[in-house]
Amino acid sequence: ELCTTDRYRERSQDCRPSAKYYIYMDVVGLLMSTLESTRCNLLRHWFSGKRNSSYDIITALIYGTWIQSAINKPLLIKHPSTPSGMYYINPQGLCSSPLVQVYCDMTSKNGFGVTVIGHDSGSRTLVKGYESPGSYKRKIKYGIFMEQIVAIVKQSKNCEQFIKYECYGSGLWFSTQCGWWVSRQGSKMNYWGGAAVNSGKCACGMTNSCAGGRKCNCDRNDRTWREDSGYLTDKNTLPVTELRFGDTGTTSAGEKGYHTLGKLRCW
Repeated sequence: ELCTTDRYRERSQDCRPSAKYYIYMDVVGLLMSTLESTRCNLLRHWFSGKRNSSYDIITALIYGTWIQSAINKPLLIKHPSTPSGMYYINPQGLCSSPLVQVYCDMTSKNGFGVTVIGHDSGSRTLVKGYESPGSYKRKIKYGIFMEQIVAIVKQSKNCEQFIKYECYGSGLWFSTQCGWWVSRQGSKMNYWGGAAVNSGKCACGMTNSCAGGRKCNCDRNDRTWREDSGYLTDKNTLPVTELRFGDTGTTSAGEKGYHTLGKLRCW
């Protein structure tokens, strides 16, 4: 058995053309009044508002891997022991839409299942030798397509992405746009993690606690290692698609920085 709860198995011609492709459906999690429904029909019922379940969730098993909507909390309500792991989801909710694989964190948000989307730029990365504003460019490539990410973001109540810049003689200077991050719409963003949208500040600037009374610690621009970090939480602009920095080109002063960008997390 692939799982311990009751399942309904059927050959699915409408979702996949292959006759060898089977869907294993968690009818317990769906609380369906009838078992005579394909996963596609359930998805149609779900997105048309014709829900037969008191839990806002669609789950299934394909070759031993759970499939569920981007909203994971109800699955935890129904199945509190659901483990964290790699899950396939259909964020766009259409039978013709491809399934995508994401990591589901079932423990960190007190009962909320968190959909985690990774990218290729998560490691701490050196920025050095780029003096002009924004001359350092790092495009962020995610593991799934942007339209799929946007679908997940729109279905979720909250999203967050951690961002950090460690600096030595290198400032962000949002007022002159020396460094910035780029939204999913391609716009320059003039604030940092932990600060209010469009504030021109970092997290410390929101509490007037930045080094030297600046808007960001890094804007102190001295020969001391400093850091600005925090979570970006604006669903209208996430995820980060590019990082841009400058003010690291004066080698005699040892100017440099390190950027770190976390995974997109939605719940």
